[in-house]
Amino acid sequence: MDEKRKRVFLIGLTGGIASGKSSVSQKLEKLGAHIIDADKLSRDVLKEESPAAADLRVSFGEDVFQQNGSVDRVALARVVFTNPVARRRLELIVHPAVQARAAAVLAEQDKLSSKEKKRRIVVFDAALLVETGAYRQMDRVVVVSAPTEERISRLAKRDHLCEKDARNRMASQINEDQRIAIADYVIENSGDLNFLDKQVVSLWKKITGKER
Repeated sequence: MDEKRKRVFLIGLTGGIASGKSSVSQKLEKLGAHIIDADKLSRDVLKEESPAAADLRVSFGEDVFQQNGSVDRVALARVVFTNPVARRRLELIVHPAVQARAAAVLAEQDKLSSKEKKRRIVVFDAALLVETGAYRQMDRVVVVSAPTEERISRLAKRDHLCEKDARNRMASQINEDQRIAIADYVIENSGDLNFLDKQVVSLWKKITGKER
């Protein structure tokens, strides 16, 4: 991330798997935020014949690639979610590339903001915001929280997993208390969409200074 930005106000958005972070990101975008999606960037940096994809092939072999040469994210997930050493190898390949892409996007947003003479609010949407230490570079950190059993149910349904596999994936991330400890704002997502909307709008008003 570029710490020399002048006019961009940078919000880090994070949350555990199946917490509803993406829903909050989409709502903030509709309200006027500019989104940098770390997951989308990770897909970009692992495109065919990219340096990161080449490193991935060396580290994990052909089993995590599809026949057309693209990364098989399902196969890769099966490897890294059950093997901390493999997960760390993946992070060392992907995270630097993602951070470089994010810094480039942020620099462009800063240029646009300076040109417009208007502060831009940029949201860095990243599941591993805390784990990578990127939260330290944010102006504010927002954590989306949800009940554990609700997250397990969502994850199992979304990714067609059994309960054991869903729990294992959740266990591969840091716990909720560690995220909340660094949060400036916590958004509760119990599944009530109206309540979620109200919290996001309230957050937006606080960030933009429009709260009465």
